[in-house]
Amino acid sequence: LLFSIVVCALYVDLNAQFSMGGMSSPSSSHNSNQESASNVKQYQGDLFRGLSVHADIGAPIISMLGGFSRSYEVQVDVNLYRRLYPIFEVGYATANKEAVSGVVYATKAPYFRLGINYGLLKPFKDDGSVRSVKCYPFVGLRYAMSPITYSISNITISDPYWGTSSTQQSRNNLDYAGWCELLGGVRVDLFKGLTLGWSIRMKTLLHTSAPDKAYVWYVPGYGRSSGMGVMFNYTIGYTFYRGEDTK
Repeated sequence: LLFSIVVCALYVDLNAQFSMGGMSSPSSSHNSNQESASNVKQYQGDLFRGLSVHADIGAPIISMLGGFSRSYEVQVDVNLYRRLYPIFEVGYATANKEAVSGVVYATKAPYFRLGINYGLLKPFKDDGSVRSVKCYPFVGLRYAMSPITYSISNITISDPYWGTSSTQQSRNNLDYAGWCELLGGVRVDLFKGLTLGWSIRMKTLLHTSAPDKAYVWYVPGYGRSSGMGVMFNYTIGYTFYRGEDTK
């Protein structure tokens, strides 16, 4: 439902801004068609405006401060009409956590995200001419997936009848998990293509091949599988602009 609402909003906005750009009301029915036609403005820019490559530097810094997980991520997005930014993100994460009971959960796996960012600044002037948009706030959607390799060790099994206990291991299990993300953020051009960005993401787990999501206690790229998650990204990278955007 959320995805449908956002897509409909994008469709309406793009039709209004890229195709029409704006239309003034006629003063009388006699010249309404002439006035409407004279006020139609077309978007005058090209489709492809640039390519950005970014790395998440926030997660490695947090990992160095302590914690049970490590993650590394790169992002590639394409600038279309200075407004739409299809994006692909790939990363690798590890985690090792010992519970109070002594059970140890360990995982390592890549993760992948595919989605789009939508710039909130209008990329053209009232007369339809383009303007360079290098610093912009945005909202976005992602679908993500991770093939998870994990192990659970030091599992104590007690037998109350015989009064005995044993320790078992479950190693090299392979499952997958998929989730969606809704995010908002800012991209800033510091100097001739050197760009910084940050985003805040809300995530919800959609499905997993494990019998229960408790089996995949930590999902690389998502975090703990219980409940919704919130994540902060801080990125640095370079943008290869096209044409007048290089100025």
